[in-house]
Amino acid sequence: MDLWNNAVGRFYGKKAKTWDALYLDLMKALKARELIIDLNDPRKYKGDKKIKRLPKSFVIKIKENRTGANTEFLDVRSKLIMSKDDFILAIRKGKYPGYAIRKHFSGEFPYSTRDRFSFNNLG
Repeated sequence: MDLWNNAVGRFYGKKAKTWDALYLDLMKALKARELIIDLNDPRKYKGDKKIKRLPKSFVIKIKENRTGANTEFLDVRSKLIMSKDDFILAIRKGKYPGYAIRKHFSGEFPYSTRDRFSFNNLG
């Protein structure tokens, strides 16, 4: 189910020019039943037999504050939970080569340099 839905997301993600366009395409796909939302769905993912490996450093946001700013992160490989400040420090030390720091009037924020869309495309 996850592999199927991820493949659908990648398909639309390659075409989308903005986050808003991607969102709208995925909502259409959901309504058109292109995504699997039922565990009893008979469709099976038959894509590549070899699943791509995660990058050496793969970090996800696990907590945000009231304004939506990311405050806690999880390094998926090492299972390390970091505060925003700890993550920024680790990026500066070169421990996360796929990430950088963006300065904003309200402070500094870590971001993935692998992200396809920039903040300018968020609408």
